Amino acid sequence: MVTTLQVIAAFHVFFGVLWVGASLYIDVAWYRPWKNTRLVGELKLWQRILHPTGPFLGITSLLVLITGLIYMFTKYGTDFGVIWAGQSGRLVIISLILVVAAIIFAVTVTNRLSLRLIRMDLPEDPGTPIPSEAKGLMDGVSRASAVGTAIIVIVLILMVLAATGGV
Repeated sequence: MVTTLQVIAAFHVFFGVLWVGASLYIDVAWYRPWKNTRLVGELKLWQRILHPTGPFLGITSLLVLITGLIYMFTKYGTDFGVIWAGQSGRLVIISLILVVAAIIFAVTVTNRLSLRLIRMDLPEDPGTPIPSEAKGLMDGVSRASAVGTAIIVIVLILMVLAATGGV
């Protein structure tokens, strides 16, 4: 018989895989060629490709947070002192803090840089070289995304350790 905790865990893992997988895919497969973009026309194409990923990552990160909280409170109860007392519980609380930090970082840094780049007035001619200010924003978005991805990969490792009882 499948328990409520197993269903919650399945949803949490599903959303976590979406969040981590999409973040890694964007950082590894998309940002590398994006960094080599030299012309305004290429940048505009990349903007159309990358723009929908922000909302997708935002929604999946919030679903990870919500299902993670439900899982934590269902499994351990609501007393943080009790949760912190166990090794797995400590890893879960540390992961929770890191997930919140990753979400805040994405909203305050990565998204702001992305929006500045999207709203920037670029030359109409697609063959024009990308202005240096836009290139700087592109580099900032790429670096910020890498930081966010590193945080959630650390969370993934901590969650595997918590689930398997190993440290």
